Amino acid sequence: MSIVIRRALINVVRCGALAWRHQRVMAIFLAAGLSACSGASNPTPSASPSPLTEETLCGVVSSQILRDDLGFQAESYSHRVDAPSESNSTGYFKCLMRSATDLRLIGINYGSIKTEDDKRLATDGTAVPTPPGNREGVLRVRDNFDGGSTLIWIYPDNRMITIWLQYGDGTGPGGGAEREDLTTLLDSLIEAIPAYVQTIDRSLHTRVPARSTDG
Repeated sequence: MSIVIRRALINVVRCGALAWRHQRVMAIFLAAGLSACSGASNPTPSASPSPLTEETLCGVVSSQILRDDLGFQAESYSHRVDAPSESNSTGYFKCLMRSATDLRLIGINYGSIKTEDDKRLATDGTAVPTPPGNREGVLRVRDNFDGGSTLIWIYPDNRMITIWLQYGDGTGPGGGAEREDLTTLLDSLIEAIPAYVQTIDRSLHTRVPARSTDG
C-alpha cells in the first residue's frame, strides 16, 4: 500500500472518530436541555397567603372592624410596644398589618408629640370639624400619594395617634374614599391603645406569623 493511500485511510478514521464524539456531546447537551425545559414547564406552585384567624391583632386592633368596614383581612402583622417609663409616661405603640388579598398596608402609631417631625405631623392635613364620638381632641386627615389616607388624632395632653392606609401598587381610589371607615377604626382605638400600653410592664416586639429560623 502506498504512503498516500495509508495517510488517506488514517485521515478517514480520525474524521469518523471526531464526528462520533461531536454527536455524543450534542446528544448530552440536548438531553440536558430537554430536562431543564421539562422542569420549567411544571413549576412548584407557591402557597397563597392565608388570612389570620385571630380576632384581635397587635393586642388591641379588632379583626372584625378591619373585615367589615375596610374589607381588610390581615395575613401578617408586626407589633411593638414600649412600656411607660419615668422619661416617657406615655409609652409607645406601633402596629403594621399586611393584607392577604391585595397589596394594602395599615399602619398605626401612638406616642407623645416630641420631635420636630411629630410636631409637623400634628399640624399636617385638614382638621375635621367634628371629632369621632365628640371627644376632646383634634382630628386631621390627609390624602396620600398612593391613593390612600392618613388620619391623625391629637389628644389634648400632647399625645397622638396616626393611622394610615397605603396601597403598595399605588392604585388607591384617592379623595378620602376610605376615610369614614378608617375613622371607625380610629374611634375604636382612641381609648383602647393608651389603656393597653399602660398594662405593659416591659417592651415587647411581636411578629405574626413568626419568622422561620430554618437555614
